Amino acid sequence: MVEREYIIKNGVKKLRRFKDYTIDELRQRLLDHFATLDRQHGRKPRVLASEAVYQDEAKEKRRLWNNYRSIISRQDRKDTLKWQDEMRNKTLNNMI
Repeated sequence: MVEREYIIKNGVKKLRRFKDYTIDELRQRLLDHFATLDRQHGRKPRVLASEAVYQDEAKEKRRLWNNYRSIISRQDRKDTLKWQDEMRNKTLNNMI
């Protein structure tokens, strides 16, 4: 599971941003995430996390970042829906 990473700057906990990562760090985080998955919808991924799609480093870093953020966004959405469902069930149970 990919989770958000934080850094401490001037005694303040801040979320790590795009510029705080290197290509190798992003690639490694994606490799670790995909290693935990058995399969993706029954087919192999077209591009492995270890492969480079773009020759330009800036474009490749942006691609890896978008993949990383997409995974986190999907997890956040699932967590939000689960929380909403739990709150709805608590409210309904208290009304009955």
